[in-house]
Amino acid sequence: MHKPSLRTVQLPVDEIKRIACQFLDSAQASAMTVTPAETGLSGSQTYILKHLQTGRKHVLKQLPRDRSIDQIRWTQSLADFVRSYGNTLLPMALDHRGQSKRLLYAPSKIVAHSDGTLWQCLVYIEDLP
Repeated sequence: MHKPSLRTVQLPVDEIKRIACQFLDSAQASAMTVTPAETGLSGSQTYILKHLQTGRKHVLKQLPRDRSIDQIRWTQSLADFVRSYGNTLLPMALDHRGQSKRLLYAPSKIVAHSDGTLWQCLVYIEDLP
């Protein structure tokens, strides 16, 4: 399990955009507003990213500190499996744009921030928590 620190700290907007750039291209990430969302059930930080011109939204979510990479992979695989059968209630995690140098064993849908936290970026589903 990864537990780099025991406290949850809200990151500055430029750090959030830096993390978002690992999933979205730089031009797209720089043209987004960042809005903190309610903390998820796991206690993780969650942000809504909204593109200023297109209105398209994504959710940038810090992954739970008390979950192993294998548990996170299983959850993401289950969501992909369910979506492949037409269920659209679970958001799709985006692949990151390059191999994480800090986290070689992580799947392509997880990135590590410099503070050791793990993140995923999800397609926003309107009207769902």
